[in-house]
Amino acid sequence: MRSTDQFVAALEARWRQSHGSALVPSEIALESVAVHGGTAEVLVTRGGIRFGFRARIPAADAVANPMEPEAGTPEHWAIWDIIVPLIEEIETDAEGRIVPDHLGIRWV
Repeated sequence: MRSTDQFVAALEARWRQSHGSALVPSEIALESVAVHGGTAEVLVTRGGIRFGFRARIPAADAVANPMEPEAGTPEHWAIWDIIVPLIEEIETDAEGRIVPDHLGIRWV
């Protein structure tokens, strides 16, 4: 049985492995990862600007897709449900498109 801790650990590990690469540019720093009710909340910074991103963590009993057996694993989720969409949003002028909330976080 998978736990939310496995997903958080996979995200943090993949971020460390990818930081400074084309996948995660070095100017984007992971600030924190928290889980609230089955949803991961990721905060990052780039040039002093804070960005936030939320994604559901797959249910422990999620049905595997035989065409994509790695889907639903913590590692796959970390890359394709968090890192790739978050970085894509930040790199497409998120600071110009998204207004920060009352805490100064731009939620993408």
